[in-house]
Amino acid sequence: MSNAAGGGELRRRSVGRRLTDRQAALLSFVAAGLENKEIAKRLGIAEQTVKEQISNLLERLAVRNRAALAEIATELRIFGTTIDESWLAHLFTQAPFGIALMRGPEHRIEVTNEYYRRSLGGRELVGKTLREAFPEWTQESYALFDRVYQTGEQLDAHEYGARWDRSGRGPEDGYADGVIQALRDEAGEVNGLLVMYTDVTDAVRARRRAEELAVEHRGILDLVPSAVLVTDLAGTIVRANAAARSLFGDLVREGTTYAETIANWRLRDRATGRTLAPAERPLARALAGSDAASADLTVEPREGQPFDVRISAMCLRDDAGAQRGAAVILSPVDDAAA
Repeated sequence: MSNAAGGGELRRRSVGRRLTDRQAALLSFVAAGLENKEIAKRLGIAEQTVKEQISNLLERLAVRNRAALAEIATELRIFGTTIDESWLAHLFTQAPFGIALMRGPEHRIEVTNEYYRRSLGGRELVGKTLREAFPEWTQESYALFDRVYQTGEQLDAHEYGARWDRSGRGPEDGYADGVIQALRDEAGEVNGLLVMYTDVTDAVRARRRAEELAVEHRGILDLVPSAVLVTDLAGTIVRANAAARSLFGDLVREGTTYAETIANWRLRDRATGRTLAPAERPLARALAGSDAASADLTVEPREGQPFDVRISAMCLRDDAGAQRGAAVILSPVDDAAA
């Protein structure tokens, strides 16, 4: 970028930050690709007035066409329209996500911020082409940048898997959320790319490990011979082991409330014959904060024969001690006594 071009860009940004609310709205509509007729309808003004105001914006922002206005709108969405000039460099360098500006079809890196450098092992990348900076990438990854440059169409990536040097100790598999957006010259031709991304490797790894642990826990739970139900704070079943599914079928499908499961049951204290009130039932006591609640009960379903069961429930808490749900175990009384 020449000094003259760079100066023009800075002047346009400076002017852009002093746009009126009407001018800012007009700029956003142009960036969204709306025609003058639709813009006029949304702003409640004449179509000719829209044409005149767009002409004024082109002159004010020192650009030739609507495509260049759309690029400025993108810049203003990134940097804001009322930011003091002295804050601009600080916001760019300290942004909590990576930013890089690349120019030309080889995607030569012109500038990066601190997050971008730090998340790429602290390497100096300015002046290098994309392929020079990231020789460990696959052709598929390079092709994403090439496609945006060739078509001008923005690319949004979520948890994109790639291999790069995250720590300075060599390439490793990682994941990123990001946006690659085409930059255009005053004639509307693509001449560079704006890249913004966040390294989400640690979050993806943590989630996948949690998913693996959940599968392991489910397998262990299925080995328990007694029926086990796990609920959230609302009493909704979030886990039912194999014994529970075999015993109760669809009554304990995940997403069903425990109250629905036993709505047609009358629970009597096995020793006294007294019917338990809803608040006295083991799960209700566990959800109320009791760390352990147990009762030998006779269950009288609406259909079928009564049966004796020991229902034990306990409050489940997270690492900070906050209550997160409850677990219920239903065992035949004879087995429990043994």
